[in-house]
Amino acid sequence: MRIGRSLTSAPGPRHVVDLQNRLQTRITSLSAALSDVPETSRLLATVPRADAIRDKLAEPLLFQHWDELTQRAIWIASDGNHVRCVTVTGLSVLELADMWVSFNERLSRARFNLSPQLVREIIEAEIDVSVVLVN
Repeated sequence: MRIGRSLTSAPGPRHVVDLQNRLQTRITSLSAALSDVPETSRLLATVPRADAIRDKLAEPLLFQHWDELTQRAIWIASDGNHVRCVTVTGLSVLELADMWVSFNERLSRARFNLSPQLVREIIEAEIDVSVVLVN
């Protein structure tokens, strides 16, 4: 005779549906020399407020943005000669908020060398989500 609920680690039906509906967390990265105008334009083509950013790329810059419309986080880093754009999809704004402070600290320790590998390491360490690098 059993009393109460079964003690099992199997997820309930709702939990299984939530996991199946969750988008895969993906990181894409593009980089370009600022002297390569067409490639820099391609990199900035999908970035909100790209026109305001473009003029500032000739000096060291780190830009972070959460795009609510497309549900993606965007980081742009420039050393004045090269620019890199790293985009993360498949996370919620709350998950990203959990990692912002750590992200800034770890990026500082990496001497602001923004890379898709660094972003993946931070996400996997801070919010325990596996990440796929695309490109």
